[in-house]
Amino acid sequence: MPPLPRLRIPALADLAKQLRFQPAKSALRQLESTERLAAEIDPNRAYPQDWVVFRITGYRADSGAEDEHAGNLIVGQALLADLTALAERLSVTAQIGPAQHPEGAWLDAAALGARWGVSRKTIDRYRRRGLLARRLIGDDSRHRLVFAREAVEAFERAHAAALAEARGFSRVDASVEARIVRRAGVYRRRLGCSLNQAARRLAARFGRSQEGVRQVLRRHDAALVGRGGAPIFDDPAPLRPGDRAAIARELDAGRPAREVALGHRKKPADVQHAGVLARAERLRGLGLAEPPSPPAAGKKAAALLASPEVMLGLGSPGPATLAELLAYCASAPPPDARAESARGAAYWVLHDRARSEIEMLDRHRPSAAAVDEIETSLRWAARLRAELVRSLLPLALRSIVGRLEREVTALPGPAARDVVVTSISVLVESLDRFDPHKGGRAAAPAGLALNRALSAWARGAGATWLAAPKAGAGRASPRADPGAVALEDFTRRVCPWQEVLEPDSRVRGALARLEAKHRDILVSRHGWGGRPPATLRDLAQARRVTPSQIVRLERSAVRAALAMAAGGSR
Repeated sequence: MPPLPRLRIPALADLAKQLRFQPAKSALRQLESTERLAAEIDPNRAYPQDWVVFRITGYRADSGAEDEHAGNLIVGQALLADLTALAERLSVTAQIGPAQHPEGAWLDAAALGARWGVSRKTIDRYRRRGLLARRLIGDDSRHRLVFAREAVEAFERAHAAALAEARGFSRVDASVEARIVRRAGVYRRRLGCSLNQAARRLAARFGRSQEGVRQVLRRHDAALVGRGGAPIFDDPAPLRPGDRAAIARELDAGRPAREVALGHRKKPADVQHAGVLARAERLRGLGLAEPPSPPAAGKKAAALLASPEVMLGLGSPGPATLAELLAYCASAPPPDARAESARGAAYWVLHDRARSEIEMLDRHRPSAAAVDEIETSLRWAARLRAELVRSLLPLALRSIVGRLEREVTALPGPAARDVVVTSISVLVESLDRFDPHKGGRAAAPAGLALNRALSAWARGAGATWLAAPKAGAGRASPRADPGAVALEDFTRRVCPWQEVLEPDSRVRGALARLEAKHRDILVSRHGWGGRPPATLRDLAQARRVTPSQIVRLERSAVRAALAMAAGGSR
């Protein structure tokens, strides 16, 4: 399904989250209310947000109840843009099929383009100006946009002049194209203009769009190259997705943007933009799942995320050896039900927030701040899940003893490591079945999953080790040396997105040897010091600098850590 348009008005964004889990019939009813409301909106008037919500849902909050949106006004033009986005979301929830759209009452995008004589891109621009669409699910389970004839006719009446101008747009004829090309050559030779700079000048001179002129020049240069000639503009080719992904990896590894730009024959600003595009695409590829129950929203979500259980005690690494694991489990208190519930609920709030914001990212110019907010939410969610897993580690050791009928240290080193790693992986997977909103405990699904997995391990990978003769008279059984059994940091693999969002493991390993300014920025950024990870904006505000300065400091810290890990100098 194509990405849904972004909701920019806080009241409607909150409303969309609350309505995602409602029955299809309710969603259809509210979709129809949204369409009726849009037909009444004057772009030049302002409307109270609580009134807009009431018109869509039919629900009005009690006059004595607190409402963060009550009294706020929305300009009609902005409201129209968000009503179109909300309508498409509601139509997806309503799962509207062809049977609910009588033939002749609706137009698809192609038919509407033919009716108005405009391109699909122009129709997309009109959607942001109040042209409401529905997302119809076809027999192939794919969604496509359709437009009600009534909505089309109303838009025609309201925007007659704009439609007439768009319909009267003419293509560049051969003579004008030749003049554009000649003038572009002059701009390149005399002024050193780039393709985009020349296109901007020529667009104003010839009364055309900048993109239209740019395409004329690109076609001309491509034809010249095809005939063995030299193009007017020898600017580097646009970055491909693979190039953008490579740039993102280089920036993540701490390389300065100037160095990366030189390697790709681009400007530093272009490289920064390419990195943001790659990170946004990376987020879209995560395919975040639906939460098991509707998570908290609005003020409840804010209060939950501000609670001590969710804000404190985060970010410690996992045990590095079996000895550390045994020591932790020997002294760990029983899991705290309140902390477990708060962390489980907050995990799904952050997960769902990221999921919703990923859908709203612009595919062509995603906001760097929005991408950073999403990544930070996901890192925070991972820190919370790591603490849930940590609280279940004693249960894993008890399950190993109960199912295998021996202490883990009675196994050889490789077997001990294998069964511990298997058990921790089971704990991570079991949390997908832990729903904090239903009042259960995380130990319930974890215990069942551990028993099944350990039984399978005993029959499979551990069968040879378990069948070995036990120690007896004159016979020694190889036993694990807990201090020599190394364990990977489990906190780096509790969520699937950590593979792309966590820094190189060597970065954290070098923290103790870094300068204070480098150590502090990495600890705050990634949530390794007990508190949640921080966004660039939060760090910049706390230090009274710009986000760009924080980015440069963070990259410098990563470079220093990797140099130390490799045995080099900073």
